[in-house]
Amino acid sequence: RFFAPLGWRFSPWDCQITHFFRVDRVGFNPNPIEVPAKPTKEHLNRTKLYQCTVPGIRVYFADPEHRRQVQDPNTCLWIAEYDPSKERFIGWNCLLRLCVNGERLSASSLKNYNKKKYRGRPFIDLKDLLRRSSGKDIVQTIDGECQLRITLEKDLTMWRAMWQRESKQKTLAEIDSLFEVHRIVLALGYKLGPEEFIASHLPALGEKRYRPDVKEDVLEARSELSFKDPCSFLRICHPVRGADCDHFECFDLKTFLQHLAERQNFDRARCPNCQKEIERIVYDPEVKAALDQYPRCDRLQVEFKPHGPWVVVR
Repeated sequence: RFFAPLGWRFSPWDCQITHFFRVDRVGFNPNPIEVPAKPTKEHLNRTKLYQCTVPGIRVYFADPEHRRQVQDPNTCLWIAEYDPSKERFIGWNCLLRLCVNGERLSASSLKNYNKKKYRGRPFIDLKDLLRRSSGKDIVQTIDGECQLRITLEKDLTMWRAMWQRESKQKTLAEIDSLFEVHRIVLALGYKLGPEEFIASHLPALGEKRYRPDVKEDVLEARSELSFKDPCSFLRICHPVRGADCDHFECFDLKTFLQHLAERQNFDRARCPNCQKEIERIVYDPEVKAALDQYPRCDRLQVEFKPHGPWVVVR
């Protein structure tokens, strides 16, 4: 069992995780394997070089509760890569391919990835991939045991080509050593929609009231507070902002989550107001109180006081 720090920074918002299973050491065959590629218009009979995990990862669901949950069609089984030095899940490398129960799965498309880093979203739903690929169940019973077999493959052909374009001074051995795989984590749980997330997680979001740096010799500092979401232009219902954002404006949590759900191939969320990367979101109770107090207003004029809350001046 592996417990990682949970929160906006460490796992995707739509993952309601109940159990973690960790693989500390992932061993790859040191000798690349040649696999014939499918013929294409540009390269016929081109071979690809892979390094495969030896032996493959086997997960045994001995606990009846785990076995019942993983066989439930409403549950998800995510695979992720965890970097202990950064204490967070990192985007899945699109050149790290998956083979589940003997079935090779395409985790993503290159065109949906950041081409510089070759990484996409951090959590990949194995059950959904296998269901769309072959319609098979994620768990097999082998020798009377309920288990899951996973093999990882490094696509060395594309990895070497990428690095040789960017750095011609490195040797193949140095380039291959850069393809490091950290801890592999399997996460068992449920996928949440925006409304489900708000209903279950809104009380757990941290609160942060906006306090600008107003000096003592300044008589008054005024600003305008808009009640409209910057993306949907509709009235904000749940005012939030990034924990590291230093602006007064908020955005609507539900609208923000809906946009994230539509952009599943991106593992970085950005503030719609300042475009700063968001690792954690916070709730502003003072803005929420103003929304409730002025239901017919689209914006307010507010005044900031040194060492105190802001006040409405209309």
